[in-house]
This record gives sequence, structure tokens and C-alpha cells, in this order.
Amino acid sequence: MKHGDTTAAFDQLHALLERSGVRLCALAYMITGDWDLGIDAVARFLDAGLKNDALSEAPPLCAARRLVAAEAVAAIRPQLLESAARIAGMTADPEEWLGAAPEMSTQQPPTRADVEEALLAIDGFPRVVLLLTIFEGFSIADAGRLLKANDRLIRHAQMVALLALTRHLSCQTRKRSPWVCRN
Repeated sequence: MKHGDTTAAFDQLHALLERSGVRLCALAYMITGDWDLGIDAVARFLDAGLKNDALSEAPPLCAARRLVAAEAVAAIRPQLLESAARIAGMTADPEEWLGAAPEMSTQQPPTRADVEEALLAIDGFPRVVLLLTIFEGFSIADAGRLLKANDRLIRHAQMVALLALTRHLSCQTRKRSPWVCRN
């Protein structure tokens, strides 16, 4: 690709978007909690790819997902800072959060929609930590660098998010309202 020639980059990025655009937008949405912000994050990723003269081909999907995640995090950084401050003092003791384990043999497994709803119900910072570290495979250190947080806060947020996700899914699969599960 010649310097300044965006045709080759466009073709590669167009192919990536055609193959994986829905998944990239869904990732950005799950991070931001807002479809418009999520789509804007994917658009910024694509725009950066077109402006990058060194780009001779579209990044592999895993790299593209990391770049989209970074754009989505940047889009909601102020909300993440507020959320991080809220959860810093939260307790993350599984016994306090969960109580007795529900009987699994009588439950329906959660659907994809159940998991998405449960994730979106989690406060922003712990949700993003969970998405990055568990679902996207970021290391604790990489997530900390992206979120500008120390390892201790990342691990704490991860535990808070896992407990909240477990509780929410337990409520959904038992066909109980979240209000009943909280009280």
C-alpha cells in the first residue's frame, strides 16, 4: 500500500466490518451500555484504521476487539471514574452477597439475553472489568492500564462484578424478581 492510499486499508477494514461488525458493535455496547456510544466507538476504531498509513491489512479480530474496547472505554471514562469510586469501598464477600446456593437441578440455564441483561445491570466499572478480564481475556495489568486503575481495584471490581452477575442470573433463572433477590 502506498503512503496516503486508503483504498487498500478501506477494503481490509470493510471486510473486517462485514465479517465481524455486529460482534464489534455488541462488544462496544456491552462496555458503554449505550448503542449510540458503542457504534461511535466502532466508527472511531475504523476511522483510526483508515488514517493509519502503516496499516496494510485489517487487524485480526482479537486485536480489533481490543482496539474497539479501548475506544469504548475512552467514550465513558468519566462514568467509569465515578463508578470506580463507588465500588472501591464495597464489600466483595461472597457469603454476604449470595447466601445459600440455589438448587440448580430445577433451574433453566440462562440464555444469552439473560447474560446480557445481567451484565448491563452491573455498575459500569466492575462490568467493564468483567468484560475485559473474563470475556475478552485481558490480563489484570492490561485492564488496569486501559482503565487507569491499580491491580487491587481491578481484582476487587472483578469480584464485585462476578458476585453481581451470579446474583442477577440466579434471580432470573429462578423466575424471581431482582427486588425479591435483594431483600
